[in-house]
Amino acid sequence: MQTPARLTTFAVLAFGWIALFPPAAHAALLEVGAGKAYGTIQAAVDAAVAGDTVLVHSGTYNEGVFFANGKGGTDTQPITIRALYPARKPLSGGAWADEASKRSVVDATGQTAAFYNDYYGSLTNDSVRVKNYIIDGFYIQGGNNAGIWFVADRDFWIRNNVIINSGYPAAAGEQDGNIFLNWTTNTLVQNNYLEISLPGDNYKFLLDIDGANNTVEYNELYLSNGSGGTDGSGVALYVRHNSADFVMRYNHIRADVRAAYNLLARFRDSVRHAIHHNYIRSTVAQKLFVDHENADVGLVEGHRISNNTWFYDQGVFDNGRMLGLSFIDNSEARNNIFYSGVDDTSSYAIGPAWTQPSYSVVIDGNVFYNLINLVDPKLTGYTETNTQRLNPNINPATGCASAIDNNTYGANLDVSQIPYRRCDGALHPFASKFGGGGDTLAPAPPTNLTVQ
Repeated sequence: MQTPARLTTFAVLAFGWIALFPPAAHAALLEVGAGKAYGTIQAAVDAAVAGDTVLVHSGTYNEGVFFANGKGGTDTQPITIRALYPARKPLSGGAWADEASKRSVVDATGQTAAFYNDYYGSLTNDSVRVKNYIIDGFYIQGGNNAGIWFVADRDFWIRNNVIINSGYPAAAGEQDGNIFLNWTTNTLVQNNYLEISLPGDNYKFLLDIDGANNTVEYNELYLSNGSGGTDGSGVALYVRHNSADFVMRYNHIRADVRAAYNLLARFRDSVRHAIHHNYIRSTVAQKLFVDHENADVGLVEGHRISNNTWFYDQGVFDNGRMLGLSFIDNSEARNNIFYSGVDDTSSYAIGPAWTQPSYSVVIDGNVFYNLINLVDPKLTGYTETNTQRLNPNINPATGCASAIDNNTYGANLDVSQIPYRRCDGALHPFASKFGGGGDTLAPAPPTNLTVQ
């Protein structure tokens, strides 16, 4: 007669134990598309919890997907939102949208952005930040402010997307771009294709980013000549003030039109960024690529600008520089190639951005050709060593240079291949946001060159 009572007591205790420590939840697959459980991406994103995957089937989705404040995954269980077929071939290989009919298109015309959260709150209040998401493989167009737009959020992996002409017409000021990430941290922007081809001369960016510990790698940024006119409708890249430990590597930047405003790319008021192994080509006389402070606020920048290739087919616009440095301290430019396709006897490879000075800049092991000299005499506070003036014989289809050691100089990046390979055919490493990876330092500078 006592046995049932003992069993009842045990059952109550067991139930209490389960209530306190429930079994681990299984990740769910939330499918979006015709005949699927969800008809819109927004509905599936709203329902998703940590560890879930929102799988978006091929088709066109006319919406802007809003991420609610405070919602997201965890550091080990992100929420993944991915297209059935990635719009850009993944770095790890596999099926992708090699035909337009396979794309998962997000048309955000009339919306803020295709994927967004616009909370301008305190970075110290993590409970309201959007975090731990993977956005993978969409073909994005439209969006009043951007294609992807997040403010004061963290831990995103944005990969394998194609974004065309988002954030146009440009919003007021600098709050626009194909990807706009303001005050974001710990974000990996990887293997995306970004293009601007609309007419007009607007202060608009292919990629606009700031925050701490962000990495941009394996992306293709294209300012198309479809914009027409004297200048294009955008700028390739803007790394904003308050950025720290930013990494930009293995990217292909191409411009078939002169950049809008007065620069091709802008790195402003930031510390400790590493810009290396990027291939930067313009088929027209192009403006400069600027690394500077807006005002001299006494930062010790500690930037590393190394192993990049600047290839300007028609030289430099307005007798300028390819790389402009201003108010930069304790920084270095090593092992870069600066190449003009015409004899540009009025321009330099490196010089001050505008007229502002720099301090304690090491310029070592660089190659230049068809420019009046490597360094503009107006630049201050630098030491120059191991400079070579020679024709690197760059192949415009691949970016590889045949006259020099590709393991030492320039981008060392075969831009004709996706994923991008080194000129010797080996794969570069790439990062994994929720499973390790990270930056790989550029090779040591050479020591056996003749100073010109």
